Amino acid sequence: MDSTNWAWMEDVFYDIIGRGRWRQRGTFGHLYDFNIENGNWDYHKDGSKYIADKWTHVEVAIEKDGSYADITTYQNKSGPFTGTWSGNTSAVSGYTVYPAENDTAIGLAQFMGSTQYDFVYVRKYLNLNDLDQSSIFVTKQNKVEFIDDNPGHEDHGGDKLAILNNWSDNLAHTTGTWYMGVKHRYEVIVDGSFNGINLDFTYNPDITPSSRSSASIEGIPGGYTLYVTIDNDDGNNAYFDWIVAAPYPYKVYTDADITFTPSESIGRVNGYSTARVYDLQPFIDCVQNQKYFGVYGAPSFFERLEGGSTVNRAYYEAMAEKMQKVIYGSVKYPIGLVSFILPKELPSNLNFLVRKQPAADYIYLDYKEYPSDDPNAYKVLGISSNGGVTSPIIDENFYLTPEIARMIFGVQGSKDLLVR
Repeated sequence: MDSTNWAWMEDVFYDIIGRGRWRQRGTFGHLYDFNIENGNWDYHKDGSKYIADKWTHVEVAIEKDGSYADITTYQNKSGPFTGTWSGNTSAVSGYTVYPAENDTAIGLAQFMGSTQYDFVYVRKYLNLNDLDQSSIFVTKQNKVEFIDDNPGHEDHGGDKLAILNNWSDNLAHTTGTWYMGVKHRYEVIVDGSFNGINLDFTYNPDITPSSRSSASIEGIPGGYTLYVTIDNDDGNNAYFDWIVAAPYPYKVYTDADITFTPSESIGRVNGYSTARVYDLQPFIDCVQNQKYFGVYGAPSFFERLEGGSTVNRAYYEAMAEKMQKVIYGSVKYPIGLVSFILPKELPSNLNFLVRKQPAADYIYLDYKEYPSDDPNAYKVLGISSNGGVTSPIIDENFYLTPEIARMIFGVQGSKDLLVR
């Protein structure tokens, strides 16, 4: 269809009138010039015979040729269509039409009778002969290995967190003191860039102690194949509790996605309780003095300028990581910012905001997402709860969710300090 509402239409119907009545000869295509606005039409040319009343595969190829367009139709002549052309496809109708315009519409219509379609698929036609073959065929596979060589069972010089290319070139490695016989956690991030890929190989990500090796390789891969292997030649028997492969950046799970269980009771050894002690005064000082904390998973400075929207968070975090890799050689600092509010210090006209909600500023100040109590918010020992002892309470309405508490206190601190 062109910009004046005229369209080329191939009409397929039973043909030939004989002695006052229709006599079925076959199903033929006929080309018409048809105006979809006023219904006017002109006959132009006969096409060829299609098969009917069977499931078949029909393709219409439209190729621009100067100011004209060539239209060729194809059909799987054997029928029924079973998911492959099977070499039984041949051209049916062929037309040359004019004028051909860019960005014209393509339509499919049913005027009478009934026709069923399993699918209708529209794509740009590509002639492989016109393509640069080197751009679509990979002549070399680039293999990258991530190994953690164990002291005492070395097979690659004892390199810790080594990133290898084809098992030979050592692109990066580090040193460490972790050994066999205990559980370890590793993370590999493959981050594509405009001219290659950046690789990060991390031991104990987001947990202390942690270590990381980083490297970059040239070339933009068309895909990735992942293999996990264990070298048992020297008795390096090992197993994996879990392996997760996922697009990066990862999905951030909220508290609603996680099931929490009560903390285990504190054991006793030789008459003494085994417990952990936390000095919360530095945190309390920062809260009272309205200081910001740099954490992962919180809005960055740029998101705050955009009114708290998280639409661009992944982009900002990716750009910050790339900048830090250029400056420091690795990612060292988060760009998320959070400060906390003591509800008792809110002015009286904002008392309606005081409820069971985490005291993070970006939650408190977003009233649209702040409609009622949060079932995952808990009081914090040393701030809004004294655990039954006589220590003073700073603000009884100070709450945190486990997700936010982990940003500040870590995994163990979140378990110990939230009053569930």
